[in-house]
Amino acid sequence: ASLVGDFRAYEIAEVRRTNKVPIGVERSLKSAEGRSSTLSSTLLAAFRDGDIVRASSGYGKSTLARDLHRQALEARWTEPSLRLSFEIWLPDLLEVEQSLPNYARERLAAHCPQVAESVFGQLLREQGVIFICDGFNRVARSSQSKVESSLKRLIRDFPKVQAFVFTGKAVT
Repeated sequence: ASLVGDFRAYEIAEVRRTNKVPIGVERSLKSAEGRSSTLSSTLLAAFRDGDIVRASSGYGKSTLARDLHRQALEARWTEPSLRLSFEIWLPDLLEVEQSLPNYARERLAAHCPQVAESVFGQLLREQGVIFICDGFNRVARSSQSKVESSLKRLIRDFPKVQAFVFTGKAVT
């Protein structure tokens, strides 16, 4: 509870960054089996643990990822106890050779210098965060298993984390 509301500078910077791109249109996403569908505006609430979003190139995955991130940020303004959101372009994560939590913490600390590694770990454990991971299909095939393994470990170690992974259809 002591962590709630301490991240306004980060949230404002992220909303400004994401506002440079227009909000996408509402989408209906089908389950892998095709038996059910979910409106894109309800993904955060409907999939409390997160999910994998697969679509062919050009179908708006990156736009949807940015929209989800913006929705999560704006929702915290009315309900500060909700999870903090991070939009992560996975190929960038591999370039800097950092873990997902460390990469996200550095992005947060750029705007909120009080966020030490221990504080971020506490946030992951007690409140959880939302990781919106885009571009999995842009990660070199030789590195995809490493990314997948680190995401599984993150979710296992921090069960309050909500992770969405956006990828092309060809990736299994």
